[in-house]
Amino acid sequence: MDEAPAHDKMASAITRLNMFATLARSTLSKDWSPATTATGEAMARLGTTMITVQSALDILSSLSAQRSATNMTSVASFPHDVLLHIFQFWATLGVRSINHRSRPVPCGFTAASVKIHWREVALQTPSLWTDLLVDYDKWPNIDDYIDIVLSRPRGRPISLTINRAHLSWVPFQPSHDKLARALAVSRRIECHFATAPASFASSLLPIFQAPMPLLEDLTFSGFRQGCVMPQHVQFFTMSPKLRRIDIEHLPFTALGCTCLENLESFSISRYISGDDLALLCRSCPRLSSLSVPDISLPWTVDAQAFPALEVLDCATSNVIGCLASPQNVPRLHTLHIAGDVDTGTCLSLFTDNSPWNALRVLEVHSLWEAPTDTALISFLPAMGNLPHLIELRISEGFWLAPFFDAWRSEEYIDAAPKVGRLVLRQCSFPADALRALVSFLVSRRARIGRSIINLTITQNGMLPFETELFPMWMLARLEQLVGTVVVDTVTAEVDGPPI
Repeated sequence: MDEAPAHDKMASAITRLNMFATLARSTLSKDWSPATTATGEAMARLGTTMITVQSALDILSSLSAQRSATNMTSVASFPHDVLLHIFQFWATLGVRSINHRSRPVPCGFTAASVKIHWREVALQTPSLWTDLLVDYDKWPNIDDYIDIVLSRPRGRPISLTINRAHLSWVPFQPSHDKLARALAVSRRIECHFATAPASFASSLLPIFQAPMPLLEDLTFSGFRQGCVMPQHVQFFTMSPKLRRIDIEHLPFTALGCTCLENLESFSISRYISGDDLALLCRSCPRLSSLSVPDISLPWTVDAQAFPALEVLDCATSNVIGCLASPQNVPRLHTLHIAGDVDTGTCLSLFTDNSPWNALRVLEVHSLWEAPTDTALISFLPAMGNLPHLIELRISEGFWLAPFFDAWRSEEYIDAAPKVGRLVLRQCSFPADALRALVSFLVSRRARIGRSIINLTITQNGMLPFETELFPMWMLARLEQLVGTVVVDTVTAEVDGPPI
C-alpha cells in the first residue's frame, strides 16, 4: 500500500467517526424521557457506542498528528492499543464476515485469522467472542467450537444464534450439555428452525427447559405448528430476566408465562385463547408491546386491562373486543390492525363511549385480503374519536379513492384533526385514487387550516397483478400540497396475470 493513500484513508476514517460522534452527541442531548421503552434502550446503546467511538477517535487523532505516514502503511501494522479499540468497536456492530462457503463467521474468528499480531490482540478482546453462531448445516465438531468460544468472553454474556436447527435428529448436532452451557450465559438467543419431520424428543426443543438466568431477548423463527408438544412441558421457567420474546408458532401453553413477570414484549404467530390472554395479562404487568394474530372464539373471560401496553399488533377485531374500552389500555399509542369491515366497526364501538386520547399512530394493513370499497371507510367513525392521532399508515390498500372521498366529506372531514403524517405502503394508485388523494389534501387544508406535514408513498418488490404504480409525474403536484413528500418505487415490479 502506498504511504499517501494509507494516510488519506486514515484521515477519511477520522472524518467519518467525527461525523458520527457529532450526530450522536446531538441526538443524545435531547430529552428522551417521554419516549417509549424501545427508544430509551436504543439511546442507552447509542451512548455506550459513543464512548467507544470517542476512545478510538482520541487514539487515531493522536496517531495522525504524531506519526508519519510511513508508520501507517497498512491496517495490519496498527499497534496493540489501536487494534484493541478497533476490535471493541467492531464487536458492538454485530457484523459477521462470510467465508468461502458463503457461511457467516463471527468477527472474533475473522480477526484472529489475519496474522499473528491480530490473533494476539483478538484473544485479549473478550467482547469479540460474545457472538456464538451454531450452524447445523453440515458443520462437524460443533461441541469443540462451542468450548472454544465459551472460554474467551471472560464472564461476559453472549449472543447465541442457532441456524437451521432441525426438529428431528441430525448427524451434526451439539450435545445438549454443551448447548445448556451456552444457554446459561446467553443474553440474546435467536433460533432459526429448519423444515423437518416433527419430533419433540429428538429435537432441539427440550433444551429450552434449561436454566437461562441471563436471557433477555429470545426469537424463534421457522417453527411450524406440526410438532406435537407433550403435556406439562414449559419453557423459560428459569429465565427471570426475559424481557422480549417472539415464539412464532410455538404453542402458548408451552410458555412458562407465570415466571415471566419482567416480560415487556411478546409476539406469537398463532391464535391464542381468551384464557391465554387473561393469563398473559395477570402474569406480565410490564408488557408494553403485544403482537397476536387473533383470539380463538368463544372466549369466556372478562375484559382484560394492560396498563403498561404501548404497542398492539393484531389481525382481527377479537383482540380489540377482549380489551373492551380505551380505559383498559391507557398508554397504548400505536395500533397495527387488519383492515376489514368487521375490524373497523369493532374499533368504532371500542371508541364510541369516550375519545381515545392516547393513540398516536394507527396502521391499517392487509387490505388485499378484503378488497371492498367499504373496508377503509369503516375506520372513519373510529378516527372521529382519535383526537390526538398524528400518523395514519395504510398498507396494501386497494380502494383508496372511496376512502379519501369519504374522509373529505362533510361527515368525516374533521376526523383525526391532528394527523400530520400519512404513509401509504404497497398501495395501488389508479387515476381515481390520485384524484381523490389530491382532493382530500386540498379540502383538508381548507377545513383544518394546515396541510399534511409528511406524505410517504412506498411500493417495493413484487406487487399483485392488480396494482397500479404511482406515476412520478404526480410528485410535483403533491409537493404543492404537502410539506414533505417521499416516494420510493425503485424496486417495484407488478406481477404477471394469474394463469
